[in-house]
Amino acid sequence: MLTLVWIVEITHTLVSMFGSSDIEFQRTLVMISAAVLILALNIAIQPVQLGMRVLMIENVPKHQQGTVSACTSYVTGIGSILGLVAGATELSKWLPCFQGTQFQGLTLIASFALTISVMVTCLAAKEENPRILPSTVSPISFSRVLRGLIRTYMTMSNNIKKVCQIQYWAWMGWFPFLYYATTYVGDLYTMNTLANYPSMKLQDRRGLHDESARVGSFAYLLFSCNTLVTNIMLSIVLSRISETSFARVWTSAHLVFAICMFLTLFVTRWTGGMVIVTLAGISWAVTLWVPYAIIGLELAAQADDDHDEDQKGSIVSLHNVALSAPQILAALLGSAIFWIYQQMGSNDGVGWALRAGGCIVLVATYLASRLDT
Repeated sequence: MLTLVWIVEITHTLVSMFGSSDIEFQRTLVMISAAVLILALNIAIQPVQLGMRVLMIENVPKHQQGTVSACTSYVTGIGSILGLVAGATELSKWLPCFQGTQFQGLTLIASFALTISVMVTCLAAKEENPRILPSTVSPISFSRVLRGLIRTYMTMSNNIKKVCQIQYWAWMGWFPFLYYATTYVGDLYTMNTLANYPSMKLQDRRGLHDESARVGSFAYLLFSCNTLVTNIMLSIVLSRISETSFARVWTSAHLVFAICMFLTLFVTRWTGGMVIVTLAGISWAVTLWVPYAIIGLELAAQADDDHDEDQKGSIVSLHNVALSAPQILAALLGSAIFWIYQQMGSNDGVGWALRAGGCIVLVATYLASRLDT
C-alpha cells in the first residue's frame, strides 16, 4: 500500500536517475506500476482475510460461531466509520509534521492499523505447530491446488454450497451499490441545487462538485453507522435467534435491499437518496454476519468428524471466490448500463445500475429462502 501511494514520486525519482525527462513515458510507467501494485495488493490481502476467518472457525466453539460473526461484522463497521471520519478530516492540521497528501496520510493510518491488528491476532490465536506434526504434504502445483478445490466443492456440505451460490448473486447486486452509492446521492444533490439555482456561475459549479462529493460521503457515513447499530442489535438479540432463523433473517435482508434499490425510481431529492442509502445498512449488516455464521456452524459441526484442516481453508477460499468473481461481471454490467443511457441522453445511469443490482439480489433472495439451516 505504501509503495502504491508514493508510486508517482518513486517513479519520477527512478526515471530521473536514468536521465530521462519524457513526461509521457513517466505517466505511462506510473499507470503500469500502479496497476501491478493494485494486483499485488489484491493477492496479498487474500491470505489475511482467509487466515482470520479460518482462525475464527478453528478457535471458536460451535455455539459461539454466530456471536463471533456478529462481533466481527460490527468491529468492521467501527473500522469503516473511523476510516470515513479520517477521510473527512484534514490530516495536515492534526499532523503538521506530515507533509504528504491526504491519500498518503490515510494509507499510513490504514497500514499501521493493519499491522497492529495482524500482530495482535497472531499473538492471541493458538495453533498447532506444523513443524512437529507428521509431514504428509506433497509438492504443491497448480494442478494439485485446482484438483483440491474441485474435490472440496464436490464434498462440502449442501448448505455451504448454497451459501456460496447465494453470495455470488448477492454480491453481484451489492457491488454497484458499493461502487456508486455516494455518486448517486451526490448527483441528486447536484441536480437539486442546479434546479434551484439555474444561473449558477461556472466557478460556483466547480465548488458544487466538491460539495456533492462531501454529501455523498456523509450518506455513506450514515450507511456505515446504521450497519454498526444493526450489528450491535443483532449481537444483543442473538441468543434469542435460533440457528434455523438465520435463513429467514438473510432472506429478509436481501428483500429489504432490493426494495431500497427499486425505491430509487421514485426519489428525486438528495435527502431521499440519503435515506435509501442509510436503510441499506440494515441489509449490509446481515450480509456481513449471517453467511459467515452459517459456514462457521457447518465447519465447527464437522470438527469432530476428522475433517481435513486444509479443507476448511479451501472452503473459505471458495467462499472468497464467490464474493470476488461477481465484481468483474458487475463492473461490465455497470459499464453497459452507463453506455446505453449515455446514448439515450439520460443522466440516470447510476440509478439504473442500482436498480439492476436490486433485480439481481432477488435471485439471492429466492435461493436464501430455500436454504436449510
